Amino acid sequence: MSVPRSEQSEFTYAHLPENIHQLTLHTSSLTALTSCFDQLDAIFASAPQDKPLLLLSDIRQSGTPPLTALMQQTQRLRIKFPQHEFVYDAVLHNMSGTMQVTFIKVLQQLAVLFGARVAFFPANERDEAIAWLLAKSNPTYSR
Repeated sequence: MSVPRSEQSEFTYAHLPENIHQLTLHTSSLTALTSCFDQLDAIFASAPQDKPLLLLSDIRQSGTPPLTALMQQTQRLRIKFPQHEFVYDAVLHNMSGTMQVTFIKVLQQLAVLFGARVAFFPANERDEAIAWLLAKSNPTYSR
């Protein structure tokens, strides 16, 4: 599923080597978040259930997306795809202080609801985020 041209400046998707799905929010708009979850819908629909799903969520440019919409979209995705067992999300961010703590707590709670594992990486640790995902790519990996 490709993102409509008018939304490309707000959200981009790339399928990286080693089957990592990079989701980049360029703005914190509802449009960008909706485009991201439309892409996630397509990813989940085509992902094998018995293999880890590796996501690299890049919010370095956008900052925190709208939290209410994030929770609603996550819940919708969880209801639609309850059977995917191994979801790993490495989140690249530029946050600090109270905003970082609040956002991390919200995302961790959403991850628990979804049965996913999430890890947070500062903006300059993209290589570490990818290494964390690659360590999870082994199907025999224990949660």
